[in-house]
Amino acid sequence: MENPNGAEIATAGFNDLLSSVLELIESALRIESTLHDKIKASDREEDEEDIFVYCFLTRMEEIAASVILVSKGAVKIDGKVFGSKIDRFADAALLVRSALEGMWGFRAFMKDSSKIAERWRLYTIYENYRRQLRIEKINDDATAPTVARQWLIQRYSAQDIQKAEANFDFDDSRQNWYDHSAIPKLANSFCDELIRSVKYYHALDSKERSELLKGCKKLHAIAYGDFSRITHWSPSGIGGTGPLGSLMNENMVDIRFLPAIVFQSLFMMAKYANDRYHLCFEKKLNHIFDRYAKKNEMMKLV
Repeated sequence: MENPNGAEIATAGFNDLLSSVLELIESALRIESTLHDKIKASDREEDEEDIFVYCFLTRMEEIAASVILVSKGAVKIDGKVFGSKIDRFADAALLVRSALEGMWGFRAFMKDSSKIAERWRLYTIYENYRRQLRIEKINDDATAPTVARQWLIQRYSAQDIQKAEANFDFDDSRQNWYDHSAIPKLANSFCDELIRSVKYYHALDSKERSELLKGCKKLHAIAYGDFSRITHWSPSGIGGTGPLGSLMNENMVDIRFLPAIVFQSLFMMAKYANDRYHLCFEKKLNHIFDRYAKKNEMMKLV
């Protein structure tokens, strides 16, 4: 892997990958529109699982489109050009890190859709209580829990509050709507399923299959950590330009990982929505994925 801050930043195939993301977004939008109409027609606008799938698919589309915009954009302000290759890498990495987190949450949903969809909805109650608690503590720390709870009672049913309290510890500010300790397993299961979507997978021998799977797992394991450095403003994450160029980690991920990961995440969600609701986009999705996999050798970027 090459240093994205150096003169030889890896750009080969980057635009091809972006074009694959764009093509997938177009199909995902058609799936989103068809799904929206189907949900409305069946009067299931309050169905937790339907809402979950729809919201995650639309959000991943937005992230994918933003990665394209950030990757191609540049602007000059007071003589300084923003949007150099390293600028675009860092900004797009923030988006792709979010895509990874969304994909893992979606994988948790795929394993137990009814449980995760309900927890995701109830998490809103927990989040709003914690937010109101912070506001009330500014006024009076001692009475804040009581006032925040009264605020909650005025907005949610007693049944939903009870369910939320059964799922989340309202005294703990670090609760999550799915088990983050399961992320390694979720990432591995994602790779297991994804590579089997490659049309020529079954024509590979066992060694080639193993290498393909290992490459996918390595891509996701390394990329999240490297993107997190930028998110958390660590020296190796933001110190890669100007006089602090030496702080950039020499082994930061290949820039092609950005569109590769966002493509994989959006594909998984679009495929799931199509299969779950029988939306008849399977042939189109498979065509896009096969062209992407063959042309860009998606798992061989590691």
